[in-house]
Amino acid sequence: MSTELFSFFNNFRDIISESENALGEYPLNSSRRVIRIGEIEKHRKILAKLRKLCLKYKVWFEDVRGPASAGIDVTYECNLKCPYCFARELGRSRRSMSKDRIFALFDELAEMGVMLVCLCGGEPTLRRDLFKIIRYGKDKGLHVNMVTNGTLIDHNYARNLADAGISSVQVSLDGSKAEIHDALRGSGTFERVINAIKSLKEYSIVTYISFAATKLNVGDFPNVVELADKLGIISVRTMFYVPESREQLDLFPSDKDYEELISWIAKNRYEYPLQLEFGDPTEHIVIGPYISQLAVHISAEGYIMPSPYVNLAYGNIHLYSLSYLWKNGLQYIFRENEVFRTISSALRTERDFMKITLLLEDLISKKILPENEGYIDVFKLSRKERVLLSNSIRSILRRDYDK
Repeated sequence: MSTELFSFFNNFRDIISESENALGEYPLNSSRRVIRIGEIEKHRKILAKLRKLCLKYKVWFEDVRGPASAGIDVTYECNLKCPYCFARELGRSRRSMSKDRIFALFDELAEMGVMLVCLCGGEPTLRRDLFKIIRYGKDKGLHVNMVTNGTLIDHNYARNLADAGISSVQVSLDGSKAEIHDALRGSGTFERVINAIKSLKEYSIVTYISFAATKLNVGDFPNVVELADKLGIISVRTMFYVPESREQLDLFPSDKDYEELISWIAKNRYEYPLQLEFGDPTEHIVIGPYISQLAVHISAEGYIMPSPYVNLAYGNIHLYSLSYLWKNGLQYIFRENEVFRTISSALRTERDFMKITLLLEDLISKKILPENEGYIDVFKLSRKERVLLSNSIRSILRRDYDK
């Protein structure tokens, strides 16, 4: 081994060890209390140190043609009215992206080297042209996945998904029995979701379960895992619940709820043949300044969303190509743009998304900043407007932490 390579590995090992000590058993700290990635101040310094080391030896994820994945909200139409839906609470229109626009976007994503595309919403299965969209993406060499509530998928629909070439499907299941799931998603939905999963499995479609953890159902997660195991699911995912309004705070689990949930996942992670995942919705923002943007999200109106949890956009694909936006700030959005850099440095927990949402609504209602279809397009803001927005976000996010 060369001296240079030996030096790299030694430094890399030391930084990883430092990171492990800082993270502990994240998302539980050394005292077994719940902690978010944004609350670990030392972690940001470690990421900066790791990036500097890897750039020196040219082994860092930088200057790439495009993101690794893209989420596309193909429609905001939905047949359910779930109380914790952040898209509905953010006031996003009931608009759908046209098929031709999606095809053109697929063409560009393929040219940019994007590997994975997720069809989101709203409810994608409400689109009559969904199978054509999936097939076109597959023919372009993209791995096309879908997020769905599952209520419209029957035997024939699953067969058509398989024939179209869907790579995988994530189905929302928020309880192990009807009385829990239906209380959140509507009467009769549990039975339809279970039948959907069985139909997807019958056609050998890779199927995941997404569990929205609220105070009403968080204790049922172990039972959902048991059910998922019996159904042949390969993964069950959950994360910190993201409230977007004061009303949605009523569903927010307590820290004790999260401690019990995360501890159970840690204890039982290897007890099942399926994967158990717990996510932190702030993570992509906190690590954003240190790597190239790994994923982008595109709204049904065509706005590029560096994070799907706030109505802050960076351009629109109806006005600019995605590759143009990528080369002009999107790739390093959380490092080079003052608005998104401020969010990355000041964001601490998932509750902060609501603070930003309420702030944006206030700025729009008072006509302090221009809005487009409910979004603030940072790409169009003047330098003065960006500074104003950055300062406002910093003030609202740090207010509770500086006391």
